[in-house]
Amino acid sequence: MTLPYYDVRIASSLNSEDGRKYGLGSSGAITVATILALLESVGYSLSDEEIFKLAAIIHTSLHSRGSLGDLAAATYTGWIAYFSLDKSWLKEKLTDASLTSLLECSWPELKIERLPSPKKLNLIVGWTGIPASTETFVTSIEQDRKGIDDQAFLIESKTCVLDLIDGLKANDTQQIYESIRYNRELLLDMSQAKNITLETPPLQTLTHIALKYGAASKTSGAGGGDCGIALIDSNLKKRQILSEWRANKIEPLSLNVYDKSNQ
Repeated sequence: MTLPYYDVRIASSLNSEDGRKYGLGSSGAITVATILALLESVGYSLSDEEIFKLAAIIHTSLHSRGSLGDLAAATYTGWIAYFSLDKSWLKEKLTDASLTSLLECSWPELKIERLPSPKKLNLIVGWTGIPASTETFVTSIEQDRKGIDDQAFLIESKTCVLDLIDGLKANDTQQIYESIRYNRELLLDMSQAKNITLETPPLQTLTHIALKYGAASKTSGAGGGDCGIALIDSNLKKRQILSEWRANKIEPLSLNVYDKSNQ
């Protein structure tokens, strides 16, 4: 197959009025959207897993240090459970394996599972106006091996995530709340042990306001700035949280979880 030439134009509304970029994984979304556009232009389709793998190969080739969870979210859409692949394995495979073989083989540790959306909960997102970098944050953590047992942290984090998955599958609001709150505590303990700022003052304010109204809340993405999220089971409390965020110069983002399977 001979591919045509392309002019690729990217338009985005993921910026604030003064031009600052919201931290919503837009680079991952653009990667996935470009792959889908190119495939559609030649009438070729791939499974969600194969599209994710193509996107992951691209980002790994560009030395991305993130989990690649943003690629999974953009590919599968909706609520998902994502277990990161063994990136060292993929880096090694990229040196000698063909693209076809990489798409067809099983990737160690990778698991992506669609989850039901929480029926009783509203997801709200607040933006602090302070940019954050996943690359910088991950590099800082990897360079500082002191102050915390990394393996214990990973085990507890995985247990916490599995509890959250079970809570979503059972539509158990209390279990969902407890898992998110505990995940925040684990991340804060880790960042404090490594002397890294995970929750900036605006993110602390965002979280404390949400917690005051009974929500479950934490940083989103890299931490160190950008966005925080909250889940709340009351429309009244949701409006109160959003109002108090605005009063503290935290911008609520008008976002919903898009699920292509419902279209």
